[in-house]
Amino acid sequence: MGFIITFSLSIILPIFVLWMWLTTFYVIEDNNLIIKFDPFKRNIRLDTITSVKKQRTHYQVLRYL
Repeated sequence: MGFIITFSLSIILPIFVLWMWLTTFYVIEDNNLIIKFDPFKRNIRLDTITSVKKQRTHYQVLRYL
């Protein structure tokens, strides 16, 4: 039973992470910044953004979910 769980996680988890990594995008609509980080989505009002910093990692978006 432990083998099945370990094998399943070693296949499913990397696919899930790859799915999130490849489908991340940002859209500005009306007065909102929309962060699409499949399977998650987050709307942030533009007037609440106080600073912007360029990052080379997708992990920063996790703190907004």
